[in-house]
Amino acid sequence: MSADTTPQVFREIAKYLSEDNLRDAYTLLYLHLQDANHTGSTYYSIAERQFDKDRNLGPQRRVVSDPDTASFLDKKRETFEHFIQGKPEHVIYKEVKSTNPLLLLMMLDHMLKDEVELSSVLQKDIYTINGQAYYLLTRLHETNRHIKAAHQSGDLQLIVRWNHVVKASFNNHDIEVHSLDSGTRNALKALVDADSSIRIYSAESHRVSYDWSTDKHSRRFVFNGYTSNSTPAEIMQAMELANKQNAHIVIFPELSVNVKVRARIMTWLMEESHSLLLVIAGSWHVPAHNNSDELVNESVVFNMRGNKIFAHRKTTVFSFKSPGPDSQYYHEDIVTGKKLNMLMTPLGLTTLLICKDFCDLMSSLQEPLKNCSPDIIFLPTMGDDVTMNAHDKTYNDLNVSFMPALICSNQTPEMVQGNNNYAGRAYCGIHTIGLSNQQFITPDTVQIVASEETTKSQNDKNSETAAGRKKKTAPYLSVPEDKLFALTLRK
Repeated sequence: MSADTTPQVFREIAKYLSEDNLRDAYTLLYLHLQDANHTGSTYYSIAERQFDKDRNLGPQRRVVSDPDTASFLDKKRETFEHFIQGKPEHVIYKEVKSTNPLLLLMMLDHMLKDEVELSSVLQKDIYTINGQAYYLLTRLHETNRHIKAAHQSGDLQLIVRWNHVVKASFNNHDIEVHSLDSGTRNALKALVDADSSIRIYSAESHRVSYDWSTDKHSRRFVFNGYTSNSTPAEIMQAMELANKQNAHIVIFPELSVNVKVRARIMTWLMEESHSLLLVIAGSWHVPAHNNSDELVNESVVFNMRGNKIFAHRKTTVFSFKSPGPDSQYYHEDIVTGKKLNMLMTPLGLTTLLICKDFCDLMSSLQEPLKNCSPDIIFLPTMGDDVTMNAHDKTYNDLNVSFMPALICSNQTPEMVQGNNNYAGRAYCGIHTIGLSNQQFITPDTVQIVASEETTKSQNDKNSETAAGRKKKTAPYLSVPEDKLFALTLRK
């Protein structure tokens, strides 16, 4: 599409609106404007200038979260909705053609959100245009940030709040969007509607020992099982403890739940009376296919009844240096996944990554993740202080693009870091994260720490000037003794 096709695009939009088909009208206009913006069309820049002139505000106030913009939009939207109601296609076409396309997109964004809110069902559509597949994701949870969000559509991410049109593939990674079953969705929505905190239990294990095999020639390793027969029972006890604390979500660390224990978790969810709505069942090395010698590091998400929602396969190989005088580097003997899974929930758009998927986010998964801009990231991990510091750095780098809540459940086996153990952590994003002792962090909480440059410069003759250079980091809370986080959504 290009600006040259504008009259035809608006005719199609008018046709969809005359049929009360807001979703197709919105998607068509979104992609049309995105194309015009990316190609540097004067059509798009003229629309921006006219939009700012109509409101008598500067470009920095174009974001829809701006109060004056929101007030301006509400008035325009009410007039537009009333005008097109019941009108024939040719009349709507004249109105659409004469309306600033950016303003039209913002109005359709709100109209579509209202339509979905009435139905109480989160929706996803997929479109294929010029060989490229796109998802239209409508979320009841507000997605607009006060800072620039995903890079996938230039300024469009700043001016739409509820509906994102995202590519279904990026950098050889497919994006698959999943929906919840009605029971789990309604239970989560009831919590959100009641302004209840979402209780998330991080089932971190205490120094679990593993049966793992290595190939000293290739320096590769795989996990085969547990060295203690009591470990499966301890994992199931974590499910019981989470239930006793009325947790809604449980997340296990990376490489903690093998296939047999995974089956026990499924059975427990199906047969027991419990409060759990989602379980992120850690991960394990499993065959890539039936009767396959190749392995993947796979994590599975279960709903409240023990049904699998989706499985994520780790996209990045983990390496570690074994402790001791004869330490060597070992690498996971796995094939990597090529898919980023997204789950539409009343909590917002959520995703699941495994440890190094996030540490190495500045590589293959960077653009797919920013493209989708999820509200919550669940992250099973296995690592030491270096791993946790890498997660911290990645989160702060990511935070300049969008602000997800991040829930990390970690374990530190002996072969990774001797007798030390490092707890997981949670970042609040645009929400609030709290603990049972009433300690909490919010989006307004900011820690100021000395930058690496500052530290290195302390002994320089210009150390006083260097010490004045600071960087902002997003605050986090470590997994507490009761292993329970409380996530309160911003509405």
